[in-house]
Amino acid sequence: MQSGIQTFITPRRGIGRVRQDIIDNSISDYIFFMDDDLRFFHRPTGSKKLSKSGPAEVGAMLIQMERWLREEGIACVGLSARYGNNWLPGEIFVENHRPCMAYGFDKRILQQNNIRFDDVEVCEDYHVILSLLRRGFKNRMSVIYACEDNGVNKDGGCSIYRTKEMVEESMETFVALHKPYARFRKTKGLTQGFDIGYEVSVQWKKAFKDKDLVHGTHIN
Repeated sequence: MQSGIQTFITPRRGIGRVRQDIIDNSISDYIFFMDDDLRFFHRPTGSKKLSKSGPAEVGAMLIQMERWLREEGIACVGLSARYGNNWLPGEIFVENHRPCMAYGFDKRILQQNNIRFDDVEVCEDYHVILSLLRRGFKNRMSVIYACEDNGVNKDGGCSIYRTKEMVEESMETFVALHKPYARFRKTKGLTQGFDIGYEVSVQWKKAFKDKDLVHGTHIN
């Protein structure tokens, strides 16, 4: 562990279960999840445009994410998507949105409030982030750092085991857990390589405003 790298093997399959195993086994309180096909971007000081990030900028981004978790007590932090980034209102960050594809958590808050990734097989990130908001834990999404991926359901990863039935069941479970803040509907077209589309809509800001669940345990 002198390198700062921790490895472990989980026998479980499925993104929700694997992410929960990381939460349960990590020696760090602060965990940052990233999809494996991401490209990173940053907005240089004084610029309105995003530039491609190299190792130095990605390192600076991770340092900022940890500071928000460790020093400011934010329960969930993350990056904005590259597309649409210029429409976000904040200069540095916005709060109570849904971070995209790259996000970090204080695992103690998740554990003390029994918020788990493996409550659903997929759509697990929506579930965890929304669960935090409903318990009064705000999130923070960077505007000066952003990312994009190569598209959904590419070879490898979740595409190996994800089925239409699994996605539909997970979405139904997610909506049942989070009414009235979440809903989904079937649409025409291709979604995740399937012959039917699924569209999920979530009222992130309203969920935080209402705080309809018992207020969670905050870390001092």
